Amino acid sequence: MPPKHWLGLVLTGLLLAACGPGNSQETYVVAAHKQECQGEALQLCWLITQPDGDEAVELLYDRIDGFDYQWGYTYVIRVEEAGVANPSADGSSVERQLIEVVEQSPVPAGTRFQMDLTGGQGYVVEVEENVFEVWDEVRFTCGPDINCDTVRRGLFEELRFTVEFEFSEDPDRPLTLVGWRPLTN
Repeated sequence: MPPKHWLGLVLTGLLLAACGPGNSQETYVVAAHKQECQGEALQLCWLITQPDGDEAVELLYDRIDGFDYQWGYTYVIRVEEAGVANPSADGSSVERQLIEVVEQSPVPAGTRFQMDLTGGQGYVVEVEENVFEVWDEVRFTCGPDINCDTVRRGLFEELRFTVEFEFSEDPDRPLTLVGWRPLTN
């Protein structure tokens, strides 16, 4: 075979190797808030759906390299998924890399959502008087009908709660706590 054909075969082989086995591109719709979830450890997960109109919500436990997520925005993103040949015992078998943010839309101020939240263990900390931070990610304040002293006592114990948050217009404190109740087992 003449040398120029070898070069073409080598380049094609390198291109296929770079794509790797099991690589694929996926499009996700990412919710404006996360949800507490239990993987190898307790953590926050993204809530994703597929853009095909299927409303089934999935929890995404893994990170997406290059994705700068902000609470209060819904996203449509394209990612490349690549299989990990030898993942660690507590690691993911898939790596995800952001290809592009197709759409980023703020949710209107006043939009509410519920989530379960675990107190104690430093998951919720008070960063200044009556301002709390969840998982080092997002801050909230107590709404006008919520007693922050009661919240403080309850959330700093190792109890689980269903909380209701409302998105505000303040980017430094994007959430307002408008309701909460202990979860019973």
